[in-house]
Amino acid sequence: MALWRVMLLLVVLLAVKVQYVSCPGDTWLKAATLASHLDTSAPAPQPNRNDICDNHTVSCQPAESSAAKAVVDFNSAVSSFFFIVPMIRVLRLEHNSRTESDTQFWWYLCFGSSGYIIWAYYFCGCSSFYQAAVFPIYVVSILGAIVHLILLLIATSLTFGVRDKRPIPLVLVPASSFFTAAVLWWVSELDWIGWWGFSLTALSHCFRLGATNYQDDFTFWLFDASIPIWLVNAIISAVGAVSGFLWLRHPQLCVSLEYKVTSYVIGVVRGVEVYLWCSRGITRVLSKIEGDQQ
Repeated sequence: MALWRVMLLLVVLLAVKVQYVSCPGDTWLKAATLASHLDTSAPAPQPNRNDICDNHTVSCQPAESSAAKAVVDFNSAVSSFFFIVPMIRVLRLEHNSRTESDTQFWWYLCFGSSGYIIWAYYFCGCSSFYQAAVFPIYVVSILGAIVHLILLLIATSLTFGVRDKRPIPLVLVPASSFFTAAVLWWVSELDWIGWWGFSLTALSHCFRLGATNYQDDFTFWLFDASIPIWLVNAIISAVGAVSGFLWLRHPQLCVSLEYKVTSYVIGVVRGVEVYLWCSRGITRVLSKIEGDQQ
């Protein structure tokens, strides 16, 4: 319980620090643009004017510098690399068998794929702007939705049992998520779709935490070397934690506040996972420092 309190405190402190993203040169959105949350025009800034990205604005403008573009590219590349983790988990599933951990993993895939669908829909207005800073995020969202849906179907097929009712939520959850996004677009002109994507992504990672065995002794061989899976996962989580907070390095990069907050929260989760994967090793080191118990 103490761990969850620490995570909640970190998220609250981070939320206090999050500010609106300043994008000089971007204008407030007009009703005639492609979508109410997109800004594709960038006239020259007027004197004494400091335009600020709306809370729900996605700018289709290129990154203001190569360093800022590198942040987006690195974050997208790391997100794509993370697809290999659920792939390995699916390969380890047993036929016609489902544990509590497998159940939570299945729901992670279900809500995770729904979250990627919403993010793809959210950024789709920039799909034709290949130089847009958010274009790599749009591509990764599409790939994430495809990969997670395929893994969801494979996992369902491998662990399918008698009187299995999972095909119903398999169709219902992604469909209802997209329907909710469509309703939000109709009611509030996409203002809340970003937060809907944030909610689905955060929920999916809650299931992923519950489905992960952080005491896993599984090892695999690579070039005649035995490598423990916890070490690989700890490195992956560390890279994910760093990637999640890289937006702080370029606060002027206009990539949607909702997406940045989602990235920060996932970065906190990944950072906590680094400790969870390394906890046994840390405990052994601390035990040696304390000395043997008589």
